[in-house]
Amino acid sequence: MNSALKESLRIIDKNCKDCKVAKLIQNEHGYQSKLEYCSKSCVHGKKINALQKEINFGYEAIKGFECTEENYLFLQSRGMMDKDICVKFGISKDTLIRRKRFWGFDRMKPEKKLTDRTVEEFLELKKDHLNDDEIAKRWNVGKSTLSRWKKKNNLQGFLFLEKRTKQEYLDLKLQGKTDVEIARLWRTWKGGLQKWKQAHNIRGGLRR
Repeated sequence: MNSALKESLRIIDKNCKDCKVAKLIQNEHGYQSKLEYCSKSCVHGKKINALQKEINFGYEAIKGFECTEENYLFLQSRGMMDKDICVKFGISKDTLIRRKRFWGFDRMKPEKKLTDRTVEEFLELKKDHLNDDEIAKRWNVGKSTLSRWKKKNNLQGFLFLEKRTKQEYLDLKLQGKTDVEIARLWRTWKGGLQKWKQAHNIRGGLRR
């Protein structure tokens, strides 16, 4: 028995079996009124409903199972990506896109999801040894969205330069290497090398 089911049964046993309020509402207003009170007004009832969702989504999904806006937002709040939510619902990605459009979700450009993220945040996560997949998951975006954000912020390949020194760069320059050649040698993108140069106060543009 999983923890959500155990907790749900514990709450029912402790608070629901002898609930006088629920019995009074049922006697005076009927069973449906009692259900409405338990699910929408009672603190314990709300908790049971939340646990019930965990119990339901813990099992293998049936095709089209409870594919509602409420359940979608619930799964998303638990950190699940759309591709994983599709598996839970047993539907295709295109079907989920149509449902989201029907629910009125804005079809914003993926890059807008990261407008509040900074280069400093990204580098701090990299210092904690998180890879791009882990960062994308933490920021609740897809890998392609993160890749576009990195390109926009000149971060593609930038982390390959963390251990490079200014002296190494100058030595290669003395050998007649161009910036493009150095970028290739150091397995980085030219925008990444340019950003590295700015950080090390090295002037001069990229030359082919």
